Amino acid sequence: MGSLVFFSACGAPAKFVAGNTAVQTLPPAEVTGEAKTSPRPAEDPAVTLFKQTLKAATLDYYKGNFGGAIEKYILLIKDSGSEDVMANLATVYKDTGFYSDAIRYYEAALLKKEEPFRRLNLGYCRYFVKDLAGAQKDLENVFGALSALKTQDPDSLRIRTLAAFGLGLVFLEGKKSDSAAEMFRKVIECDAGFSAAHFLLGEYYNLAGKNAEAVACYKNSVKYDSSYYKAGLKLAEIYAKTGKDAEAFENYRKVSLIEPENKLVAEKVKEFSGKAAEYIKKAEVYTEKSRKETKALTVSYIREDKDIPVLKVLIAGSSQNVRFKCAGKYSVYYDSRVVRSAEPEEELNIRREDVTLLITGKKDDKPAGIRIKRDTALYFVPERKDATFTIFDVMLDKGYFWANSSDRSYRGVLKLTPEDNGFRLINEINLEEYLYSVVPSEIGSSAGIEALKSQAVIARSYIYKRIENNNGSTDFHLCADVHCQAYPGVRAEQASTTKAVDLTRGEIIANEKGCINAFYFADCGGRTSNIEDVWGGEKNPGLTGVGDYEEAEQKECYKDWPLTPENLDRWIKLFPAAYCSGDDVFRWFKIAEPGELRGLKIVRRDLNGYVREVQNGDKKFTLDRSRQALSGLRSAYYKVEKNLIFGCGWGHGAGLCQEGAIKMAERKKSYQEILKHYYFGAEIKRVYNGTQEYELENAEGKNQ
Repeated sequence: MGSLVFFSACGAPAKFVAGNTAVQTLPPAEVTGEAKTSPRPAEDPAVTLFKQTLKAATLDYYKGNFGGAIEKYILLIKDSGSEDVMANLATVYKDTGFYSDAIRYYEAALLKKEEPFRRLNLGYCRYFVKDLAGAQKDLENVFGALSALKTQDPDSLRIRTLAAFGLGLVFLEGKKSDSAAEMFRKVIECDAGFSAAHFLLGEYYNLAGKNAEAVACYKNSVKYDSSYYKAGLKLAEIYAKTGKDAEAFENYRKVSLIEPENKLVAEKVKEFSGKAAEYIKKAEVYTEKSRKETKALTVSYIREDKDIPVLKVLIAGSSQNVRFKCAGKYSVYYDSRVVRSAEPEEELNIRREDVTLLITGKKDDKPAGIRIKRDTALYFVPERKDATFTIFDVMLDKGYFWANSSDRSYRGVLKLTPEDNGFRLINEINLEEYLYSVVPSEIGSSAGIEALKSQAVIARSYIYKRIENNNGSTDFHLCADVHCQAYPGVRAEQASTTKAVDLTRGEIIANEKGCINAFYFADCGGRTSNIEDVWGGEKNPGLTGVGDYEEAEQKECYKDWPLTPENLDRWIKLFPAAYCSGDDVFRWFKIAEPGELRGLKIVRRDLNGYVREVQNGDKKFTLDRSRQALSGLRSAYYKVEKNLIFGCGWGHGAGLCQEGAIKMAERKKSYQEILKHYYFGAEIKRVYNGTQEYELENAEGKNQ
């Protein structure tokens, strides 16, 4: 290849030296002010070969051919002596658990040029191999390297935070708990939302017997990362130890919703439900009193909705009983006949016993029994369209850290369908009024109107496609949980989001084949993924990975995808420019228990950086299931080093990034521009109108 040296720093153009000839890679013409047709010097063949080999090594890394990547990097180092190639080789060794080899090449790269991020990684690698003195020295030197650069960009601030946290871990490992606590406090000064630092500071206070301080830290850990259920367990343990049985019960109960299969936690819930029996009884009395005093809601509604599709949403499945009331009179239909009528605010309780459904109301001396017939359902139909049903104790999102049970109010008609074991409760509602609840629940109500309109269009498109695909194959189209679309009912509705739904009534996004699967999620961490990489199947040009940023604002080292191993390492750990960078989950961090990993290996990534194959012990996780390899992972966009997990964003990665859409709207982008950014080649199409009068008259109205 000839004598070749390669230099590159994040944000700076690359420079190649082949023999005695220097070739400078020029920035784009529109930046330099030159004409776009300005001739460029021919690239040296050695430079071309170098770049091709570097790209091939990068592709090997993403495919999981780590041996091939290592071989290519070693050959390039022998020929060029490039510190960037050394750093890439060190990154591959680090990512595959060969920390001693990684140390060797980070040291070699740093001898050529001091660079804070590489110094940070060297310090962590020394910590992983128990070289605590070396780790401390390197991590302390990170601060000096940052000071020498005299920059305060988000990447530098993040490096500073991670260096302080690393020092905390080093001191903790060296039994210097006071010094560790001091560093964790510094981490929190740099980044108040660094949940793991709050947790470890809580551990420090807990061991010191300072219960009040420990509780405050554990609460902050949960505040900034609700998935950190271990902090909830620690809170429960402290409350149990100090005789606060009610608080212990509540924390164990919350953890049980997140970890429903955890038998030890289930036993603790049972134990403390007995110890806190008086508290639980008082809470139940208060709840029942509140239910009697709180009237069921009446709402504004779409008066002419004959063109709007009727949607069937599963509210609860495998239930044994359900209680609800309605704001108006309603009738119970079974087999096309009225079997029960109820007055406004009159509660009914439906429970199943063997092959019988028992209906009990407050005015009944005894329950009415209905023998279950095959394929026959109970319908609960209000006389007035403005009357909603309030259903008691609806559980949503069990198994997620935001799981909860509460009373919820729903528009439309309720349908109860017997199952082999229990029954299903289904809400039948027109699609537009369903969106009144979904849009604020998915994206919030405070975003700009263009972001809210984009959410309304994609939520409508998502369910419109589900209706098309269902074709009567089931008696419901989707569930009310977040893994379908979050549908908590009327109380979630807000004027701003109702307006967004009304202003886009009947609009979907479509291509030449019709309505597309308009997937969306919370935060992409700076880049979305290809649909086939998320769930498999065929490629869809409308759902390919895109950068969630303005190209001109992005550092050079983050522009050329797929990124090199080191630049991907920077991308995941640091703070590149992105629309969604202001969100709390843009970058996240977790500490796994050693037993959780069981030799976890990341085998393969897609070319947008998401993990697509993981081996954890004898279990393999592929595609989007790669985020299920460990508990509490918000996305499949992560790295694992020893027992430390660095991650990006929240969600599956396909389609629209909600946080990105919010920021695009703040930059005065229209909802059409937002949608075309995330769904390449898609067009907005109106598939039905409904009535337009209500749009203008009541778009700003609130529930009555």
